[in-house]
Amino acid sequence: MLDVQYIETRAGKIAYHIFGRGKITAVIEMGLGAAMGEWWHIAEHLGETETVLLYERAGFRENRLAENRRVVSSVISCMLVDRAQELWRLLELLPHEEQIIIIAHSQGGLYAQQFLRLYPKLIKGLVLLDPLSARDNVFREKLSTEEFQKSGVDKFSNLKLPRTMAKLHLGFIIKAMMKSAPPF
Repeated sequence: MLDVQYIETRAGKIAYHIFGRGKITAVIEMGLGAAMGEWWHIAEHLGETETVLLYERAGFRENRLAENRRVVSSVISCMLVDRAQELWRLLELLPHEEQIIIIAHSQGGLYAQQFLRLYPKLIKGLVLLDPLSARDNVFREKLSTEEFQKSGVDKFSNLKLPRTMAKLHLGFIIKAMMKSAPPF
């Protein structure tokens, strides 16, 4: 059973768990909508040799956002900076090594890249797993439509069926399918 801790930061209330012993040496930066339960087995395994911080962003599930956080203008213009600063604020409150490794997946890759830009001296290493990039649009411009569709960069091409079902008010079917699917 995962013993989840909560900590109050300037970003809001954040859920986290530390795997391993000692100061944090690695952080897992999950993709959009991911929950700690999807990553605990990896963090647990890494925790045998590293001290791993696994956390859920403020505003996700039971985590509370601080007042006046992430208004529309903030989300549009400063989301990456907000998320990088959120991790920094969390690390300010937890014991960590001078330099850490960030393991980032999907949209978490965007946040990790921004964290690296803002706090380069804090980064020992960066591992990106199927990351989004701020420059993903370059592929659309430089590749033919057919090449782009085959490249795997177009993350939204796989969402055509769910989007159509949602438009037809059949989203409950998708939800039922996802609930009965095995964990990732």
